[in-house]
Amino acid sequence: MENLGQAAAIIANRVRDPNFNGTTEQQTIALISYSQQVVNGILGDLVTSQALTIQPRTLIYSMSGFVPGSIDVLAVQDASGRDLDPLGLQDLQWLDMRWPVAVADSPRGYTQVGGDLLIIYPAVKTPQILTVKFSQFIAPVTGPADSTSLPPEDDSAINDLAETLILLKNRDLLAVKAAMERFAGRIKQLQTEKR
Repeated sequence: MENLGQAAAIIANRVRDPNFNGTTEQQTIALISYSQQVVNGILGDLVTSQALTIQPRTLIYSMSGFVPGSIDVLAVQDASGRDLDPLGLQDLQWLDMRWPVAVADSPRGYTQVGGDLLIIYPAVKTPQILTVKFSQFIAPVTGPADSTSLPPEDDSAINDLAETLILLKNRDLLAVKAAMERFAGRIKQLQTEKR
């Protein structure tokens, strides 16, 4: 949990703008806040669950309407605690060419399409309650005294991504490549650590 004022100053020094002339401190903090969302979407550090009532003969659900605050669906369970199979959109076609109209007693799989659609396959005959586990949206941070919400080990990845975005804005493409490689390396390291 890093203080954003300190993080913004570190990033400003790394992009050779210690006085915040090209990117203001507030803009840097907004980029740190955005970067925190991206890192949580990749790593799934802040995870929560919510009930989702699926309706008869309905396959597609808007996550913003039924599971607000979700970034990435990590798992879906039925009422008995059985995990539904994660599927890719193309997997649905391979399973059944008529998947958009498939109906069964209980769902078997799910897939997230883009940032807002969740497909539960197949549709059910009667309403059922599922539990959706997802990495959650983090409230934006706005001031220098605020702190990041993710574990402290994620702070370097957050800062690397914010630095990359500022360098991209400044069109410093050689530095963007180096910062992006550092960010990707840190993400891989965090993904392989037992957390």
